[in-house]
Amino acid sequence: MLIAACIGAGVFWFYFDVRILDPANAEWLFANGGDGIQHYLGSYAFRSDSWHFPITKTTWINYPEGVSIIYTDSNPLLSILAKLFRPVFPPEYQFFGIWFLLCWILQSVFGFLLVRKLTGDALYALLSGTLFCLLPALIFRIGHANLVAFWLIIWAVYVCVDNELSAGKKLFLFFLIASIASMVHAYLCNMSLIIAILWGIRYLLKLYKNRKEAEGKRALYAFISRGGVYLLFFLVFIWGLGYFYNRPQSSGLLGFGYYSMNMLSPVNPGYPNIFNLPVFAITDGQYEGYNYLGAGVLTLIVLAVVLGSRKKRLWPVAWLAWVVLLAAAGFVLFYKNNSLGYGLKLTGIGIAAIYIYCFTLVRQIGDRSVFWLILPATVCFLIALSHIGYLGSYPIYKINLNENAFYSGIFRTMRSSGRFFWVTALILLSVVLVLVYKNVRYKAVAYAILVLVVVLQLADMSYRYKSVKAEDRSYVNPLNEKEKAMIRSAKFLNFLGGVDLHIAGFALLNGIKVNNFYTAHAEGKLTRKKMEQLRENFTGLRSDTMFLFHVNELAVHKTYGLTERFYGNYFVSPSEDYPADDPAMYVTRTVTDTLSSLMKMIKNKPVVVLSVADEASLRMNSFFTHCMDSEFGTAMRQLGYRDSYLALFVNGQLYEELRSETDPVSMADSVLNQALFIKSCGAEKSEPQGVVWRINDTEIIQQARGLNVLALDSVSTSGTPYYLFSNLDTHAFDYPF
Repeated sequence: MLIAACIGAGVFWFYFDVRILDPANAEWLFANGGDGIQHYLGSYAFRSDSWHFPITKTTWINYPEGVSIIYTDSNPLLSILAKLFRPVFPPEYQFFGIWFLLCWILQSVFGFLLVRKLTGDALYALLSGTLFCLLPALIFRIGHANLVAFWLIIWAVYVCVDNELSAGKKLFLFFLIASIASMVHAYLCNMSLIIAILWGIRYLLKLYKNRKEAEGKRALYAFISRGGVYLLFFLVFIWGLGYFYNRPQSSGLLGFGYYSMNMLSPVNPGYPNIFNLPVFAITDGQYEGYNYLGAGVLTLIVLAVVLGSRKKRLWPVAWLAWVVLLAAAGFVLFYKNNSLGYGLKLTGIGIAAIYIYCFTLVRQIGDRSVFWLILPATVCFLIALSHIGYLGSYPIYKINLNENAFYSGIFRTMRSSGRFFWVTALILLSVVLVLVYKNVRYKAVAYAILVLVVVLQLADMSYRYKSVKAEDRSYVNPLNEKEKAMIRSAKFLNFLGGVDLHIAGFALLNGIKVNNFYTAHAEGKLTRKKMEQLRENFTGLRSDTMFLFHVNELAVHKTYGLTERFYGNYFVSPSEDYPADDPAMYVTRTVTDTLSSLMKMIKNKPVVVLSVADEASLRMNSFFTHCMDSEFGTAMRQLGYRDSYLALFVNGQLYEELRSETDPVSMADSVLNQALFIKSCGAEKSEPQGVVWRINDTEIIQQARGLNVLALDSVSTSGTPYYLFSNLDTHAFDYPF
């Protein structure tokens, strides 16, 4: 086992810069960006705070109601341990480097234990443990540190196949695994529960067959009662942990089906590789289903099929499985989708055939507990594919689900369903490792095969060598000194809406609580209610609190004096302890929700600007564009997908109109003594992703999707202009024209 741990540490060294192990070096998390900043700040806030109930609650973020760090993905398991030993591990220390090392060690150890249990060969198991550490999906998840704990899944599989354990011990171990997994990440908890529940159902059916005997009946009742107690304990545990506190208020499927696994994912490397394997296109959200197995593992699967077929003819084997495969093949081949070539269809059928055949060969192992692993493997495979199946970028099937049905809540918990293939991949790898071992005559040949496979896998993953770096340079917060001084002068920092983690991080690291934070899926119920009230009641009056906001987050029909920009895209209302400049302009956010109201604004206001953001040019109603073209002489009907567009109206007449299919368009002019600069970025890949308006020396970036409207309302006696901002959400299908 010690050698297995060393192998895991060696693979860690292959991927990671060892400087990330330094607890005092948190800068690499900020320098690498991504979700790592969120995870670290959530943990920092929790460890800096006093204890609350539930146990993972902190009020330093989402102040004052607080939030569980379960929803900031801040590894509650290690965060709680670090908080318990605060004198040893101060809040500013980071443990994510140590966590990565621990996960790779445990991945190797549990892979070793599982294969040794199934083969009884320690050397072969050590080589197998190396292969478990080299799965591409594992290193693909390093941006989301908690998700690399694949060893929890392997542990659950190990408990399933350990026939020396009694049913009572297995129930306890499943409870332990699920509890630990719930302290790491909800998805890993769900996966371990699926394995445990399916094992429990199978064992329950076995006991049910012997229910007529007195001893069998007692065993059945004992198993049900013990399982019920563990289930109750588990529910109480996750309640106390914080799973139900300020949880996101969600509805519908919440992305289930969008974040699925592509059928080609197991053979799709997704990156240029030394073996020149083809890279297939997938749909946008299916990066969550990245499950490429690697050149070594794919070679091992082929060898397992070839070696296993020598002892068992291809037909008939598990006839029901082949009936299902043939039915699916017929559907795929003759499905009326002319855009899908037969090459891709045959590839998909081949993947399904190999998958089924590998598990039919499991009977050769002679262990029923291993054979029944096909159940969680297949269930998780189907969950990963979801109700919308894609082969490459082409849809194969779609099962309509009612988003308001009772079962939609279950699917929401499996939103990124493509991740569930991890269970399938780990079980499949375990099975083919055992098949190869069982089907070679000489063990030296089995060792040689596995060494070759490990070398192939390592070569395939060579592009990730030292891919996680800890740079020598220090992380530099992008805020300027004036912005930092503003934050330090406040007792609290309030965002009216969107959160920037660099700003929130600077506040938290300076002991200033933040009212909102980026959390998984959506903001919690309590936080959402608070934010709605805050936006409605915000007046911009000075207090001990600093406010940051985007223009489109202001309440409707209220006038605000805007002074200066804060960190690019925010406006600021500083605390009363910080001197503020006089307003550069006054802004009122209005509602322009009909064609008639827009036309009335164009005709009655001295200056009106229309510009697009996101895919507004694609979604605009033909009746709307026809009316605009007829009434004002615009050329909106000529807009294509994601075209950039600007239209300037002066005193009810079209003054200037610009459009581009590829590049952002901009205009600069002086109207009624106001210097205007407008830049539309509807064009794809343009930066920044929003509409830029510069009025005199004040710049606004409006990121609201759809058609954005700016109107000059009036000018005060002091020369300060009043502007009206509005937005027409052209994505809304029930948009009233």
